[in-house]
Amino acid sequence: MRSPGRRALLTLPLLLVAPARADEGVRGPTRPMRLAALGPPVDGVVREVLVVEGQPVQAGAVLIRLVDDVQAARVGLARVSAEAEGELRQAQAQQAEAASVFARTQQAAGRGAATEWELRQARSRLEVAKAAADAAEERRQVERQRLDLEIATQQQMTIRAPFDGVVTRLETVPGATLLRTDRPITVADLRVLEAVLYVPAPLWRRLRLGEGYRLRLSEPVDRVVPARLRHLDPVMDVASGRFRAVFVIDNPDGTLPAGLEAELDTGALPA
Repeated sequence: MRSPGRRALLTLPLLLVAPARADEGVRGPTRPMRLAALGPPVDGVVREVLVVEGQPVQAGAVLIRLVDDVQAARVGLARVSAEAEGELRQAQAQQAEAASVFARTQQAAGRGAATEWELRQARSRLEVAKAAADAAEERRQVERQRLDLEIATQQQMTIRAPFDGVVTRLETVPGATLLRTDRPITVADLRVLEAVLYVPAPLWRRLRLGEGYRLRLSEPVDRVVPARLRHLDPVMDVASGRFRAVFVIDNPDGTLPAGLEAELDTGALPA
């Protein structure tokens, strides 16, 4: 006699995943090829917001500036130290004087008018003066590097555009506190859009990288646009029987919005 558990196991239905058919709809969302949610490299308070939503920006443009009074003072102090030449000029003058004294002592020693001890003393003073001049030059180099560091730190008090694009989102105002984890501004490059579609496996051999295809965009555009196949995911999804394909849509004037649904015209695919 079979146990109840055995009978229950035998009555469970066998679940199978039907493979995707080639005639099924092939749709997916569009997105900007380049999209960046930006935040400050350091915690700080917003001093200026230099852009508005919808504004075109160029790579490197300052979008948000944080309060940097303390850091600006540090840059000024480092600049004064880096540009100070008094110590170096003094050390170089002492080296030149020591070199002159050594040369005269050397000449005197050649005529027998200076002792070997006096010559050694003159040589030692020259070496000390040269070491002092080298040390002054090294300190100046260190101060220049410190200035570069302070300037780099000051530049962290700004949020800049990473590429040419449009400000699509802005969620901060002057006086607001920003943390390094905040992302108050988003920049998108809409000149090229990507459509990410999940295509039935039977269509794998009918697609070619770099070839042109037709995609229909959803409302409010509702028209067919040309696209180029940029990527075919070499790993199939077993559960759905599909693979990921990325199509590129040129949008140089930015008239096509991102986020629309795109549908591949499978009827136009080569057999």
